Amino acid sequence: MNKLVAVGIPIYKPRLNNFEKISLQQVKGILGRYPIVFIAPEFLQFQYGSEYNHFTVERFPDQYFQSTASYSQLLLSKEFYQRFCDYEFLLIYQLDAFVFLDQLEAFCQMNFDYIGAPIPRYCWPQTELFSKYKKSVVGNGGVSLRKIKSMIRILDRKEELYSVPFLEKEFNKAEDLFFSFCGSKREFAFKVPSVRVASQFSIEHAFSKRVSTLPFACHAWHKLHFDKWKPHIETYGYQLDALQGENLGQTLLQYEMIKLKRRLSKYLSKRIIRAGRLERLQRAIDSHLNINKRYRIWGGGEDGRRCVGLLQRANVAIECIYDSRAKEDQCVSGIVLRKPSDHEIKEKRSMIIIATKTYGQEIVDRLISLGLEKEADFLFFDEIEQAIVKDYYINT
Repeated sequence: MNKLVAVGIPIYKPRLNNFEKISLQQVKGILGRYPIVFIAPEFLQFQYGSEYNHFTVERFPDQYFQSTASYSQLLLSKEFYQRFCDYEFLLIYQLDAFVFLDQLEAFCQMNFDYIGAPIPRYCWPQTELFSKYKKSVVGNGGVSLRKIKSMIRILDRKEELYSVPFLEKEFNKAEDLFFSFCGSKREFAFKVPSVRVASQFSIEHAFSKRVSTLPFACHAWHKLHFDKWKPHIETYGYQLDALQGENLGQTLLQYEMIKLKRRLSKYLSKRIIRAGRLERLQRAIDSHLNINKRYRIWGGGEDGRRCVGLLQRANVAIECIYDSRAKEDQCVSGIVLRKPSDHEIKEKRSMIIIATKTYGQEIVDRLISLGLEKEADFLFFDEIEQAIVKDYYINT
């Protein structure tokens, strides 16, 4: 007979920040009676402390830990769940989560196929197919309980869903969207809880002004609702005041304002690429980049292509585009795509511009681990784009 449940913790870097250390310490303290497994890339050498040496490690090919999208590919593979066939359930616990109570066995006994924090409607793709979902759906994968047999069963039907062309692209970017979608379709008989029950399991976005009863866990607590979770987390003995300056999060309103600014910059960028005045654009770019130098763009997706378009419009030299999924002889706008290698990155022969939000933090961690520094060796296109657009339309 299979064991009931294991706790799986995805990791991808040798050192943890202070928030991740708290998350790891908490899961050990609250759920330490269950088997805990690090889900790690083959290459990773890490030592988080002797107190975690008894955790087991399941390693998977490095390619699955290059980005959020590649990680999604791992969790959308039957082979991943087959590694955990000795258990009935697997709890995925990412290290931006915090577990409050040991209710894991109780949620397993509810026998759902998948449980995750409710995902608000505005986080779903803005397409006609998803437009009928007016309410939140279940649920976010950062803290999620998955029934192993059900995962394998539903993944056997993955190609059936992928027959709708754009769905494969959307699901491959976010694996939890795939399972949430399956849970919303009666014909798949994929059992997920109500939003109310899912909120008792985990909360990511705020659905009420205050939390009266703590859930089993929360996700992205220091990114979206630090102030709300802070007093609850401090009751476990953690001192968060010293970490407030490190907090990378925003309130929900700030988060929405940032998204609005990005959308506006993106729209104006495209206008500049299509019909922008060259001299004006060169002056705007030269305020933030050296237009006489060469650059490497990291990201072959939409952001990367927009970055290439802006720089090419201003006659700025681009050495290459890094993309972990690049195929041989593949090009974008005449620029060769290639897979990033640590040896080449260490050479620091030209500035890197990170032009992807999907897995930007993973790239930053990799660059820093190889001895590169922000501003000196790499920049963020998101920041550059907003500054260039502002200078182009206002300051030049």
